[in-house]
Amino acid sequence: MDIKYLILIVETEDIPKDIKFDTWDEVDNYFDDYGARNGFAIIKYKMKRNSKGQVHKRTLVCKFSEKYKSKKLVKAASKET
Repeated sequence: MDIKYLILIVETEDIPKDIKFDTWDEVDNYFDDYGARNGFAIIKYKMKRNSKGQVHKRTLVCKFSEKYKSKKLVKAASKET
């Protein structure tokens, strides 16, 4: 039996600590591109607005950071309903 191995080397980049953006659109575009270049997606998780309705804080998370949901539990729950 001939066994072949595939070695995948993923090189990631660091996000500069002093990076600054002028708009939230720039933030969204930067992190969407960053995730795509590094093999994952970014989810816009939370957003807080100030009293004027302006966004003043936004939480972005990696798509893979979501909690794992067992397929067994989902199947069992669907059978009960």
